[in-house]
Amino acid sequence: MPEPVKVFLSYVESDRDIVSKLYSDLKKAGFVPWMVDKDLLPGDVLSDGIDTAIHKSDAFLICMSTDESYLRRSIIHEIRTSLEALSKRNSVIIPVMLGHREGR
Repeated sequence: MPEPVKVFLSYVESDRDIVSKLYSDLKKAGFVPWMVDKDLLPGDVLSDGIDTAIHKSDAFLICMSTDESYLRRSIIHEIRTSLEALSKRNSVIIPVMLGHREGR
């Protein structure tokens, strides 16, 4: 039986709730999602944990919304790291446009 697909979820804090729902849906569908708020262990160094998870992932989802803070430095680092991982393995990068929010 093949191993489940490991999915890294890249997002900004303001989208945490909707990405958390995506995380749950992916898990129910048999994927192994990874997101900072759910899988980074206490005492782990944030950047090390993220880099390790990205390199172990089969798919990298860039979750974007109308909140343009996804352009901030940490997200750009995650995208660059995923591009490195993609060049070394058979990984995919998938942009995900999150739904419009009220008042935006």
